[in-house]
Amino acid sequence: MSSYGVGKDYEDFVETVYKAILEAENRNGQIGHVTLERRKKIKSKSGTPSEIDIYWEYTLAGIKNAVAIECRNYNKNVDIPGVRDFARKISDISGLKGLMVTKKGFSKNAIDEATADNIDLLVIREQKDEDWDGYLKTINVRMHIQQPPRTLAISPRLNKKWALEKGYSDGEQLQ
Repeated sequence: MSSYGVGKDYEDFVETVYKAILEAENRNGQIGHVTLERRKKIKSKSGTPSEIDIYWEYTLAGIKNAVAIECRNYNKNVDIPGVRDFARKISDISGLKGLMVTKKGFSKNAIDEATADNIDLLVIREQKDEDWDGYLKTINVRMHIQQPPRTLAISPRLNKKWALEKGYSDGEQLQ
């Protein structure tokens, strides 16, 4: 698969995760309507076009909030050049908050650079079995369930004197 295809697959995954997060927060009434777009073209103040991998915005208390998400599908930690490139891309766009995501992690220098540029960093990846080490993985429940009583057979016995008074014959089971 081409690097474009692998990158697109990772962007699809991150978009799915963020849609779920935004939908959950919207349901809880924490934020209003959210617009989420892929590969959004934005022009900087200088007129230079930039493409944002995932872009979402919402208005809260009359103020537009916008987030640009840069997806890096690397098999190693993202280093300073990746963070600097993204910081440069969004620095000339007013009111845009930057978030860089990767599936592996970030180098110490990249973390320092992102902090200086006010860019949030996040690792988003599929879960692995070892993620659950030290946590509750399995719950075994043993239950003894008793069904309600049920009738298996009926053997009516009638009082002979009462039955004869009511017109039952001697041929029936009477006691």
